[in-house]
Amino acid sequence: APNLPGTVLNLVGTPKTSDDFDQFHVRGDYTISQNDSFFVRYSKSNWDLTEPGLQPFQGAFLPLNAHNAVFQETHIFGPATVNTFKLGF
Repeated sequence: APNLPGTVLNLVGTPKTSDDFDQFHVRGDYTISQNDSFFVRYSKSNWDLTEPGLQPFQGAFLPLNAHNAVFQETHIFGPATVNTFKLGF
């Protein structure tokens, strides 16, 4: 219901916004030999952002969730030759 006088722009309020953000990252490195090494990494984030509106069917709910993983292997063949293999999503 309107809470200001007039017929337009007559609704003012401050609905409560909810912003919940959690994240973590894990990484492991391993040296197989002087010429071989690899690492793995996994990251995850959960972000729920809720912005209610003043009227029904207004506002927004944004679940912004992400996963990321990487694997990298490095092999040194010689002083001028290095091979790197990466895989990620």
